[in-house]
Amino acid sequence: MTYTCGYKKREKENNPAQVEIHSMVFLLLLSAIVQWIFFTFIYERFIEDKVRQYVDLCSMSNISVFILETGQYGYYIHGRSVHGCADTGMREMHENLRREEVRKSGWYSLCHSV
Repeated sequence: MTYTCGYKKREKENNPAQVEIHSMVFLLLLSAIVQWIFFTFIYERFIEDKVRQYVDLCSMSNISVFILETGQYGYYIHGRSVHGCADTGMREMHENLRREEVRKSGWYSLCHSV
């Protein structure tokens, strides 16, 4: 043991409870990161993204939606179709969707990679 200025220098001790707590926190953070990566890069992109589908539905039908989660916090989806009006027949709607496929009309989604 070494003495510095009259005080004993403490040796670092590993408390078993402290090791367990650190390992539990590490595992929880690791599982949260793995879940975030899975849902962000795999599930929402390749399987299903209900929010993007809902935004696309509102945009195609020219419906604006205001959703409040709490009294002072919420979301606003501005439904604006890139085709001008949504009151069209099936033939014109099909032609509009075909133009979107070949990128001849504007974007109506939140993400332009869709």
